[in-house]
Amino acid sequence: MRMRTKFFALSCSLFYCILSLLACSFDVPDIKNDEPIKEYFEHWTSTCQVGKIEYASDHVSMNGMQNLSAANPIEINLYTINPKQLRLLCKEGQNGFYLQTEDGAVVSNDNYSECMVDPTHVKIQARLDDAHEGKTWTLSGCLWPENRTDFSLEDLRGQAPELFYSASFVQNTPPDNVKDLMVVREPLDGKNAYLYFKLPDTQNLNRNTGSTYEVNYYLREHDGQLYWKGRSELTLADNKNSGGGREFFYCFPGQESSLTAYEYTVQVNGPHGRKSEFLSTDPSLGVCVLVEPTITVLDAPNGKFDEDNAEYECYELASNDGTVSFTASPGQEGDSLTVMVDNIPVTATGGVYTVSGIGRHVITVTSSRVGARSVTVAKKITLVKTPDAALFEFEKEFNDCDEDANGYKFIEVESDDALVGYTITAPEAGTRLSVSIDGGSESGEMTVPATGSLPANQHTLVATVHKKNCNDVTSSKKVWILKSLEEPTFTSSNGNKTGTAAHEGQTYENYEYSYITYSNLKYTVSNPVSNADSTLTVTVDGSTVSSPTNATLSNGYHTIVMRVEKENLTPVEITKYVYVKIKRVCVTVGKISAFNSDGDKHVDLKGTFYAKTTRTPQLVLKGYHAANGTKVNNNHTITPDSHVLYMDSPSDTFYFYTSKIEDYDGGSDNDDLGTVSVGKSDSTRTLSALKSSKHFHSYSSNTSRGHYEFDVTLSEVALPSITFSPDLNGCSDGSSDFEYIEVENADDTVSYTITSQESGATLSGHVGGENFTGNTSGQLGVGNYVISVTVSKTGLVGTTVTRKIKVVQELKEPSIKFYFDGSQASSSGTPDDTRYLLYDAYDVALAADGSGSLAYIATPNSANSGASVVVVENYVASGASPVDLAASGELALGPHKLTFRVSKPGWREKEFTTQKFVFAQGILAPAKIQYSAKKTESNKVWTEMADTSSTQNLMFSYISYDKMPVKVAPGNTGNKIEVSLKKGDSVIASCGKTTDDFDNDDLIGHGTSVYTITVNQSREYCITSETVTRKFTAKIKPVTLSMQATNNGELSAWITGLGKNSGESMWIRGTIKINGINIFSWTENPFKDVVVGTWTPLRDTSYSFSRTFSSPSDTITLTIADKFRRDKDGDDLHIIDGSETISRSTTLEYVRTGKNNGSESDAGINWTFICNTISNRDGTIRPRVTFTPSD
Repeated sequence: MRMRTKFFALSCSLFYCILSLLACSFDVPDIKNDEPIKEYFEHWTSTCQVGKIEYASDHVSMNGMQNLSAANPIEINLYTINPKQLRLLCKEGQNGFYLQTEDGAVVSNDNYSECMVDPTHVKIQARLDDAHEGKTWTLSGCLWPENRTDFSLEDLRGQAPELFYSASFVQNTPPDNVKDLMVVREPLDGKNAYLYFKLPDTQNLNRNTGSTYEVNYYLREHDGQLYWKGRSELTLADNKNSGGGREFFYCFPGQESSLTAYEYTVQVNGPHGRKSEFLSTDPSLGVCVLVEPTITVLDAPNGKFDEDNAEYECYELASNDGTVSFTASPGQEGDSLTVMVDNIPVTATGGVYTVSGIGRHVITVTSSRVGARSVTVAKKITLVKTPDAALFEFEKEFNDCDEDANGYKFIEVESDDALVGYTITAPEAGTRLSVSIDGGSESGEMTVPATGSLPANQHTLVATVHKKNCNDVTSSKKVWILKSLEEPTFTSSNGNKTGTAAHEGQTYENYEYSYITYSNLKYTVSNPVSNADSTLTVTVDGSTVSSPTNATLSNGYHTIVMRVEKENLTPVEITKYVYVKIKRVCVTVGKISAFNSDGDKHVDLKGTFYAKTTRTPQLVLKGYHAANGTKVNNNHTITPDSHVLYMDSPSDTFYFYTSKIEDYDGGSDNDDLGTVSVGKSDSTRTLSALKSSKHFHSYSSNTSRGHYEFDVTLSEVALPSITFSPDLNGCSDGSSDFEYIEVENADDTVSYTITSQESGATLSGHVGGENFTGNTSGQLGVGNYVISVTVSKTGLVGTTVTRKIKVVQELKEPSIKFYFDGSQASSSGTPDDTRYLLYDAYDVALAADGSGSLAYIATPNSANSGASVVVVENYVASGASPVDLAASGELALGPHKLTFRVSKPGWREKEFTTQKFVFAQGILAPAKIQYSAKKTESNKVWTEMADTSSTQNLMFSYISYDKMPVKVAPGNTGNKIEVSLKKGDSVIASCGKTTDDFDNDDLIGHGTSVYTITVNQSREYCITSETVTRKFTAKIKPVTLSMQATNNGELSAWITGLGKNSGESMWIRGTIKINGINIFSWTENPFKDVVVGTWTPLRDTSYSFSRTFSSPSDTITLTIADKFRRDKDGDDLHIIDGSETISRSTTLEYVRTGKNNGSESDAGINWTFICNTISNRDGTIRPRVTFTPSD
């Protein structure tokens, strides 16, 4: 750099020397002709170069290099040598110079500018970033005069190096000073005064990072003078403010705790050697800067700075005469404030100042105090009026619907392809407009309105109004273009519109419908397809209809309001006035199922059946006027004559009624079967009721003698008349729709006639497959026929009547046969009972239980296959009614008078009255004569005596009985018996006629006597049986008695004496025998432990007893022998001594019952031998032996 400067100086000197020489009076070189001089002159007059550089912004020289402050933009001035005054920096689109740091960072074009002030002065300005604080910058580049613009940079560097220039400097900004320096005379860290200041807002900038704070402190002594006490260079780490932040507290350790009169000085030492201004808390120590006042703008800025001067912050006002409010407050108490706006003092109202007027304004607030440097702060603001929002206008008006949750308002069009034009205008002069439709790219800024057209859909129009220094005002309009609702339509699926009618000043449309098919007029209010998702509301006479599809209207006048609503669309409402009525209804009474009876199966019917309606006078359905009545079954069918009744309204009434109905019994004695009076509830019904219930069950005044069931048919055209001769029999088969007509013979025929009953109606149809049109007639033979007739009339619903007719041959008399035990029975002649000699007798053998009957089967005539036969029993008690029997069954014993009643579904029931006399007579089984020879447990086992005339020798168990039971039972349950019982020739028992058994247990004893039993039986409607006789004797079966001491019996004895007291025990020796057989024998050894004075068992396992006895009088003997004694050492005590024996005897009869044949007590146990006590010598003994008997 120094070499280039020297070269520049030398060149200049040479140049000016040459000019001086040329100006001298001595010979001067001819520039035009002296080529070397000419060339040198032209070069230096056609180029330029930098003569010197000056730094206009804050700078200092340190270490031989310029250090520039970057607190504000730097300014560098280049002064040039430019003899021809050429325009410099002429390379279009390119700067001549640039700034670059040592590590390659370059100042961007946004922060760099250069301009030629005049041909010799180039000014360069740049804003340096704090990030490069402490770095070296180099200014490099060239002047690039106007005569070199076609050169490239490299060509220029090669041909005119003098145009290029560079210079370097260091970016070194002084540190920001502290603010609000003061002494706080309050306790801190054990001291009563401390230094306070605020770190700058820019503390984090590189120019402040690492700064230190040189602090001195002074103490004001009693003489009022300040004396220096100490110095310290502090860092941020020395801050005693525990809360951190920008506030810095410090007190010197040497401060005395009790003193407060300290003052301080502070100077900031920057990280790169530059210092801040020296500040103090007292003017006598140096510069004392007051704490800055505060300007607080109460209104929020709009976030922009003035486009023409970025120092001004922008505030928006709603109107041109709006104001911005602010407050001003001193930094310390005692400071006085001066507040000015645009250098004009202003006063506050309630502590608040205002600024008004569109444009730029400067608010200044100055804090003053005697002896201190005043501090002024300024706030530069620009007041602007907020631009008005854009205006949106549409070709069609919005409807009255509220905007939806998404903010859309609604415009209705007539069709889906209609367009709606729009205009968007910025209403305020000086503004610009940009528009975006449905999120599309925004248009450029315009000064004219935006226009266009919108199709049916949702649209969002966004318009932004731009104004200098103002925030953009963006407004939007959400518009939803919808097709408008169409009117709903009213239609009826079952009604015809038949003109109009006036009612109460309003014109109504008439609608008629078929009441036969429908109960009401059906209508539908339809919402057009284009009204999708809409809500259709229909009210009829003020009431809302839940579903207007196939809804119904009753008869009468109606006001129908049809309203279509859809969210966001204008509702459509239509009112319709409708009068509803039914088409005329024809009523026909069908077959009447009648019951008429005075208690008999048939009646001779007399009387008339009627019907009428509100619109039709009385007409005769059927009349029975024969002189002697018309014979019918009590259950019969009445087929009404051809007729038609009319009803015009659901409230019209149908009536069924009769005259007095009678069963003809000769005139004055006719039986009253009751009357159905006019208006009777079960015979009267409105048309609306007939709709739901066409079936009637009408009772006459005598309910037990007359009631009628029938159905009515409803049609719009009167049904045709169909008549037959002979007429219908009034019967039905119950399983088909056939109506029956009876003829006597198989080749007989029935005549029919079919005619119309309504003027203008036409008939067509077929009879048995043969088609016809119009009125017709013909003949029907035996067989089945379907008659179908369709009656039609213009404007009315036609009706088809189908009749199924069956022509049949009338019923014939059946036959009957009788059976017994599955075989056909023949008459046995006249009954045994002479009272019934006119009857045919049939024998019936009775069962053991006394039952017995004669089976029969009644069979229909072969011409009446499938008919049912009822056999009628006419043999009944006086005054009783005959009894119906089944076609097959059983006749009880006795007389019967039988007739027949034949029926078949569809045929008139027929009764054949010729009686058949039948007598069923019973045959009795022989009586049963029985005896019982034994019992099983407690039940007697009965055995029937053999059927023989000889005397029978019968035997019975003496174990079961002591006498043989006998019994006589009837041969059949319920028979009456007579019994006589003889022993020899003497009657010992008898009974008269009884149905009970003859039963006796104690008459037949054992022995050789002969007994005779004679039995007679009888029963009503039975042949009397022969006498039965039986002869017999009764003996016992042999009985075997057994006894073993350990098994089948027991020997025990009651012994006293023998030198022992009662209860003491002893040993005994001796023998006891039954009929000579030992049952106890202890002679060699004693029998031990016999207890005196009690029954003691005497057991001897070596002996047993068994003997058979044939008669109750057989003898049983007990013997005591072999010196029966007490066994005692040296001296025996005896009951029997030596060869002495003692015996006692009884009979089998006494042993059977356990009785003693002496004077002492019985044993109390059957099959036990006991006798009186045997007393002898030294003691007594009473033996007792219990046997086990067997047959």
